[in-house]
Amino acid sequence: AVSGDRMTANGPELLGNVFVIRRTKPTFTRQALSTPTLTSGIDMDLHRFQISADSAGSVGLMGFRFQVDMRGSFSVENWRLRRGATDVPLADISITYMGPPSNFVTIVFANEEIITGSGVGYTLHGTITGPVLAGDYISIRPYRDTHWTISCIFGCGVGADLALDSGHGTPIPVGLLWSDLSEAPHSYAERALGGSVDWIGDFWVEDLTQTSTLSR
Repeated sequence: AVSGDRMTANGPELLGNVFVIRRTKPTFTRQALSTPTLTSGIDMDLHRFQISADSAGSVGLMGFRFQVDMRGSFSVENWRLRRGATDVPLADISITYMGPPSNFVTIVFANEEIITGSGVGYTLHGTITGPVLAGDYISIRPYRDTHWTISCIFGCGVGADLALDSGHGTPIPVGLLWSDLSEAPHSYAERALGGSVDWIGDFWVEDLTQTSTLSR
Protein backbone atom coordinates (compact mmCIF):
# COMPACT_ATOMS: atom_id res chain seq x y z
CA ALA A 1 0.00 0.00 0.00
CA VAL A 2 1.05 3.60 -0.56
CA SER A 3 -0.06 6.80 1.11
CA GLY A 4 -3.48 7.78 -0.13
CA ASP A 5 -4.76 4.22 -0.64
CA ARG A 6 -8.38 3.73 0.35
CA MET A 7 -8.90 0.94 2.88
CA THR A 8 -12.19 -0.97 3.15
CA ALA A 9 -13.46 -3.78 5.32
CA ASN A 10 -16.29 -6.29 5.09
CA GLY A 11 -18.93 -6.42 7.81
CA PRO A 12 -20.69 -3.82 9.99
CA GLU A 13 -19.59 -0.22 9.70
CA LEU A 14 -17.11 0.83 12.40
CA LEU A 15 -16.85 4.43 13.54
CA GLY A 16 -13.80 5.94 15.22
CA ASN A 17 -11.41 8.86 15.28
CA VAL A 18 -10.14 10.20 11.97
CA PHE A 19 -6.48 9.41 11.32
CA VAL A 20 -4.08 9.40 8.38
CA ILE A 21 -1.28 6.90 7.75
CA ARG A 22 1.89 8.13 6.06
CA ARG A 23 5.19 6.47 5.35
CA THR A 24 7.03 9.34 7.03
CA LYS A 25 6.38 12.97 7.94
CA PRO A 26 8.06 16.38 8.07
CA THR A 27 8.36 18.64 11.10
CA PHE A 28 8.28 22.42 10.71
CA THR A 29 10.11 24.36 13.46
CA ARG A 30 10.23 28.15 13.66
CA GLN A 31 13.63 29.67 14.45
CA ALA A 32 14.29 32.96 16.25
CA LEU A 33 14.93 36.04 14.12
CA SER A 34 18.23 37.92 14.46
CA THR A 35 16.26 41.06 15.43
CA PRO A 36 12.58 41.78 16.16
CA THR A 37 12.91 45.48 15.29
CA LEU A 38 11.37 46.58 11.99
CA THR A 39 13.68 48.97 10.14
CA SER A 40 13.22 50.70 6.79
CA GLY A 41 15.76 50.68 4.00
CA ILE A 42 17.45 47.34 4.70
CA ASP A 43 17.01 43.67 3.87
CA MET A 44 15.51 41.89 6.88
CA ASP A 45 14.90 38.29 7.89
CA LEU A 46 11.12 37.92 8.20
CA HIS A 47 10.60 34.24 9.01
CA ARG A 48 13.17 31.54 9.81
CA PHE A 49 12.29 27.86 10.01
CA GLN A 50 13.73 24.36 9.91
CA ILE A 51 12.10 21.48 8.04
CA SER A 52 13.23 18.04 9.19
CA ALA A 53 12.23 14.49 8.27
CA ASP A 54 11.05 11.69 10.52
CA SER A 55 13.46 8.84 11.20
CA ALA A 56 11.14 6.62 9.13
CA GLY A 57 12.38 8.22 5.92
CA SER A 58 13.00 11.27 3.76
CA VAL A 59 10.29 13.64 2.55
CA GLY A 60 9.90 15.51 -0.71
CA LEU A 61 9.12 19.22 -0.65
CA MET A 62 7.74 21.40 -3.44
CA GLY A 63 6.97 24.61 -1.58
CA PHE A 64 5.10 26.53 1.08
CA ARG A 65 2.73 29.45 1.52
CA PHE A 66 2.75 32.07 4.26
CA GLN A 67 0.10 34.43 5.58
CA VAL A 68 1.39 38.03 5.85
CA ASP A 69 -0.19 40.57 8.22
CA MET A 70 1.08 44.16 8.03
CA ARG A 71 0.28 47.46 9.67
CA GLY A 72 1.75 50.69 8.29
CA SER A 73 2.50 52.36 4.99
CA PHE A 74 5.78 50.50 4.40
CA SER A 75 6.12 47.63 1.93
CA VAL A 76 8.36 44.61 1.39
CA GLU A 77 10.30 44.38 -1.86
CA ASN A 78 12.60 41.75 -3.34
CA TRP A 79 11.24 38.74 -1.48
CA ARG A 80 13.87 35.98 -1.36
CA LEU A 81 14.37 32.58 0.25
CA ARG A 82 17.67 31.60 1.82
CA ARG A 83 18.62 27.93 2.16
CA GLY A 84 21.14 27.66 4.94
CA ALA A 85 23.44 30.65 4.39
CA THR A 86 22.81 31.07 0.64
CA ASP A 87 19.87 32.47 -1.30
CA VAL A 88 18.09 29.95 -3.52
CA PRO A 89 18.82 31.08 -7.12
CA LEU A 90 15.86 32.81 -8.75
CA ALA A 91 16.04 30.30 -11.59
CA ASP A 92 15.30 27.51 -9.09
CA ILE A 93 12.32 29.05 -7.35
CA SER A 94 9.13 31.04 -7.80
CA ILE A 95 8.20 33.61 -5.13
CA THR A 96 4.85 35.35 -5.48
CA TYR A 97 3.43 37.95 -3.12
CA MET A 98 -0.29 38.68 -3.28
CA GLY A 99 -1.27 41.83 -1.39
CA PRO A 100 -4.62 42.65 0.22
CA PRO A 101 -7.03 41.04 0.65
CA SER A 102 -5.11 37.75 0.23
CA ASN A 103 -1.78 38.73 1.81
CA PHE A 104 0.06 35.54 0.84
CA VAL A 105 3.66 34.77 -0.05
CA THR A 106 3.80 31.58 -2.11
CA ILE A 107 7.10 29.79 -2.72
CA VAL A 108 7.39 26.95 -5.24
CA PHE A 109 10.62 25.13 -6.08
CA ALA A 110 11.39 24.41 -9.72
CA ASN A 111 12.61 20.97 -8.66
CA GLU A 112 11.62 18.91 -5.67
CA GLU A 113 13.73 19.34 -2.53
CA ILE A 114 14.54 16.13 -0.65
CA ILE A 115 14.65 16.58 3.12
CA THR A 116 16.51 14.03 5.23
CA GLY A 117 17.29 13.71 8.93
CA SER A 118 17.60 16.99 10.83
CA GLY A 119 16.70 18.75 7.61
CA VAL A 120 17.29 22.16 6.14
CA GLY A 121 16.98 25.69 7.51
CA TYR A 122 15.19 28.28 5.38
CA THR A 123 14.83 32.04 5.83
CA LEU A 124 12.23 34.22 4.13
CA HIS A 125 13.60 37.75 3.81
CA GLY A 126 12.99 40.98 1.95
CA THR A 127 13.79 44.68 1.78
CA ILE A 128 11.65 47.02 3.89
CA THR A 129 10.83 50.20 1.95
CA GLY A 130 8.88 53.31 2.92
CA PRO A 131 8.38 54.95 6.32
CA VAL A 132 8.21 52.76 9.42
CA LEU A 133 6.43 54.46 12.33
CA ALA A 134 5.80 53.57 15.96
CA GLY A 135 3.19 50.82 16.13
CA ASP A 136 3.93 49.44 12.65
CA TYR A 137 4.56 45.70 12.32
CA ILE A 138 4.74 42.72 10.00
CA SER A 139 3.77 39.21 11.12
CA ILE A 140 4.31 36.06 9.07
CA ARG A 141 2.93 32.62 9.81
CA PRO A 142 2.42 29.46 7.75
CA TYR A 143 -0.88 29.29 5.90
CA ARG A 144 -3.09 26.50 7.22
CA ASP A 145 -5.49 24.38 5.19
CA THR A 146 -8.34 22.47 6.87
CA HIS A 147 -9.15 19.93 4.14
CA TRP A 148 -7.85 16.72 5.71
CA THR A 149 -9.40 14.71 2.85
CA ILE A 150 -6.96 16.16 0.31
CA SER A 151 -4.77 13.09 0.40
CA CYS A 152 -4.58 12.30 -3.31
CA ILE A 153 -6.82 9.23 -3.13
CA PHE A 154 -8.56 10.51 -6.26
CA GLY A 155 -5.35 11.33 -8.11
CA CYS A 156 -3.87 14.70 -7.30
CA GLY A 157 -1.85 17.06 -9.44
CA VAL A 158 0.94 19.27 -8.17
CA GLY A 159 0.31 22.77 -9.51
CA ALA A 160 2.57 25.79 -9.82
CA ASP A 161 0.13 27.67 -7.58
CA LEU A 162 0.92 25.24 -4.71
CA ALA A 163 -2.38 23.40 -4.72
CA LEU A 164 -3.65 19.85 -4.68
CA ASP A 165 -6.46 18.71 -6.95
CA SER A 166 -8.79 16.38 -5.06
CA GLY A 167 -10.52 15.36 -8.27
CA HIS A 168 -13.63 17.34 -7.37
CA GLY A 169 -12.99 20.60 -9.21
CA THR A 170 -10.77 23.59 -8.46
CA PRO A 171 -7.44 22.68 -6.80
CA ILE A 172 -7.34 23.57 -3.12
CA PRO A 173 -4.42 25.76 -1.96
CA VAL A 174 -2.21 24.35 0.78
CA GLY A 175 0.34 25.89 3.11
CA LEU A 176 2.93 23.15 2.69
CA LEU A 177 3.18 20.75 -0.23
CA TRP A 178 5.16 17.62 0.59
CA SER A 179 5.42 13.93 -0.24
CA ASP A 180 6.25 10.83 1.81
CA LEU A 181 7.88 9.34 -1.33
CA SER A 182 5.76 6.22 -0.97
CA GLU A 183 4.88 5.67 -4.62
CA ALA A 184 7.27 4.23 -7.20
CA PRO A 185 7.95 5.81 -9.54
CA HIS A 186 7.66 9.07 -7.64
CA SER A 187 7.22 12.30 -9.60
CA TYR A 188 6.21 15.92 -9.01
CA ALA A 189 4.73 16.24 -12.50
CA GLU A 190 1.05 17.00 -13.01
CA ARG A 191 -1.04 13.87 -12.54
CA ALA A 192 -2.16 13.97 -16.17
CA LEU A 193 1.51 13.82 -17.16
CA GLY A 194 2.30 10.80 -15.01
CA GLY A 195 2.88 12.43 -11.62
CA SER A 196 2.61 10.28 -8.50
CA VAL A 197 -0.27 10.50 -6.02
CA ASP A 198 1.79 10.62 -2.83
CA TRP A 199 1.61 14.42 -2.45
CA ILE A 200 0.10 15.79 0.75
CA GLY A 201 -0.93 19.18 2.13
CA ASP A 202 -0.18 20.86 5.45
CA PHE A 203 -2.99 19.36 7.53
CA TRP A 204 -1.66 17.78 10.77
CA VAL A 205 1.93 18.77 10.03
CA GLU A 206 3.71 19.99 13.18
CA ASP A 207 4.22 22.81 14.02
CA LEU A 208 2.68 25.34 11.62
CA THR A 209 1.09 27.52 14.29
CA GLN A 210 3.97 29.81 15.22
CA THR A 211 4.29 33.42 14.04
CA SER A 212 7.33 35.65 13.45
CA THR A 213 6.78 39.37 14.12
CA LEU A 214 8.89 42.45 13.55
CA SER A 215 7.63 45.74 14.94
CA ARG A 216 8.60 49.30 15.71
